[in-house]
Amino acid sequence: MVFLSGVMLRVGVLDIYGKNVVTTEGTDWRTHRKITARPFSEKNNQLVHEESVRQSIQMMADWESKSATPNTVVVEKYHFTLYMN
Repeated sequence: MVFLSGVMLRVGVLDIYGKNVVTTEGTDWRTHRKITARPFSEKNNQLVHEESVRQSIQMMADWESKSATPNTVVVEKYHFTLYMN
């Protein structure tokens, strides 16, 4: 458990792959924070957000152009999930 501004969080589930920036404190936290600061910068977060919105709009437009049925959407959802992995 971790305390954040007086609130206790249950973060044990986040340790599944080992200690990380969310589940550590002190010098371990500083080490993890230093490693993760650059990839999780505001600039990169903005880039990821914009690309996610662009791809979502493109996906919806593609479904609309195909007159997608619920079954088509389910199949496309699996394709989308594979792309994300």
